[in-house]
Amino acid sequence: MKRNAIQETAAAFKPNPGEAEKKTERIQLILRPSTANTLRYMAAEAGLSVNEFAGQLFAALEEREKSPAAKRSSSKKTRTGGQPDFR
Repeated sequence: MKRNAIQETAAAFKPNPGEAEKKTERIQLILRPSTANTLRYMAAEAGLSVNEFAGQLFAALEEREKSPAAKRSSSKKTRTGGQPDFR
């Protein structure tokens, strides 16, 4: 997928500004057992449920992607297809 197509797809899923967004969407993640255990451990350390911790983690990543510094360095941290490399 080209970068413009990815950005257009992502834009289609963004809520309207000023509108309160409800937590109604469900997704299923397939993780390595070690990653799932780390996620559970980190959530417990933060005193949060895995669901709440993951939501906060994804929100932080989303905010980081919006920052000007991330936009300058994102071209260096990509895999094929222009997707950010979070490994």
